[in-house]
Amino acid sequence: MLRPRFTLRVMLAVTAIVAVVMWRHVDWHNQRGEAIRSGRVAGGHPVPAPGLLRLFGESGYNALLVDPAMDAQEINQLRSLFPEAAYPYGRIGEF
Repeated sequence: MLRPRFTLRVMLAVTAIVAVVMWRHVDWHNQRGEAIRSGRVAGGHPVPAPGLLRLFGESGYNALLVDPAMDAQEINQLRSLFPEAAYPYGRIGEF
């Protein structure tokens, strides 16, 4: 039976690519947590988290309520952090 043969260079390249992908998801997980802990954002009902975030125990949200004082740039940043949330966002205090 033939065994696959890998060079050290290929193994290091694959390891580096996997590390970068995992680093990006860990950073994404931390940014989402900071946004929720800030108190300016409240999550709705839990839904499956996007990407590999489920590996880190992250849950998704079907909708977000945001602080009325948030500007469009901050809301666009939230859209990139929480792509699973439905749009438009509600404002905290409106419901």
